[in-house]
Parts: sequence; C-alpha cells; structure tokens
Amino acid sequence: MQEKLARLRERQVAQETAETKASTAAQQTVAQLREQQVQQEGAEQRIKELRARVGSGGAGEGSGSGSGTAGTGSGSGAPGGGKGTGAAGSGSTGTGGLSSIRLRAYQAELQAKITNAWNIPPQSKDLRAEVLLIIDRSGNVEKSSLVQGSGNALFDESLQRAIKQAQPLPALPEDYATSSLRVTLNFRGRG
Repeated sequence: MQEKLARLRERQVAQETAETKASTAAQQTVAQLREQQVQQEGAEQRIKELRARVGSGGAGEGSGSGSGTAGTGSGSGAPGGGKGTGAAGSGSTGTGGLSSIRLRAYQAELQAKITNAWNIPPQSKDLRAEVLLIIDRSGNVEKSSLVQGSGNALFDESLQRAIKQAQPLPALPEDYATSSLRVTLNFRGRG
C-alpha cells in the first residue's frame, strides 16, 4: 500500500512538473508573441511615417525640370531640401504638399487630354515640341508657350490648337498648395 501511495505521489509530482513546464513554455511563447507584436507595430508605424514623408514630397517647395523623348515626367519636392528634378519626358513644379506620384498622374492626364484633341499632321514622325503651360486650379490654361518648337510651323500650330481645344484641362489636385501649376510637356509627332 505504501508503494502504491509512493507511486501515486511520484506521478502527481511528475504531472505537476509537466504542467509547470507547459505553463512556463506557454508563458514564454506568449511573451515572445507580445514582443513580436510590439516590433511589428513599431515597424508599421515607421512605414506610416515614411509613407507620409514620401507622399507629401517633403517640406517646402520644390521646382522640377526635365526633358526627354516622350511622355510625361515629373518634378517633385524632395524631402527636406525642396529642390526637385524632372524625369524623362517633361518637367514640372512640385510642391511640398503634392506627391510626385499624384503629380505624374496629373501630368499624364493633361498629356492624354491634349493628345486626344490633337490632329497630328502627317509626316511629323521625327518632330518634337516642348510646351510650357500655366494652369489655374480649375484647369484653365493661363499661359501656353512653346519652350522648344519643332521647326515645323504646321506641327507647332496644330499643337497650340489642340491645347485650346482640350480646355478646360483637369482641375489641379486638391492637395496642390498654390493657385496655379507650371508644367512642361513634351509632344512627339507620328508618321
């Protein structure tokens, strides 16, 4: 009888030890999961902060300029410095409040609307022109001028007509800080 009692006590002690080990392991797992959660939340916060910085284009105003072969480009305010550069295609003015992605999308919209209104003259394959537009908040062109003409009067005039016909252009993005946008777009002929 005493042997049975001793075995039962050993089993009880072993069971309590196993339960204690399991409980300790569970507590360690919970602690590790909490630590991972804290690290993940910190990483998510850093990502949010970076997105906010990148999305806003940085502090201050930036000016963009650029040139290229075709399409639209961008000018954006770089974080902190306020100076921007244009990507191949066209340059523009970026501001601290307008992300370069939204600015590029807006420029692409402008380019598409003007191109759709443009009757490109035949035999204009190698012709290119660069146009400076100043656009008010409503999308009206305050000023349009050729920065670099194609050398072909018919081509250049048809492009100027297309700009007039495409008006009003899309309104400026809501987060654009100033009352007008200076944007340079490049156009190529077809043929």
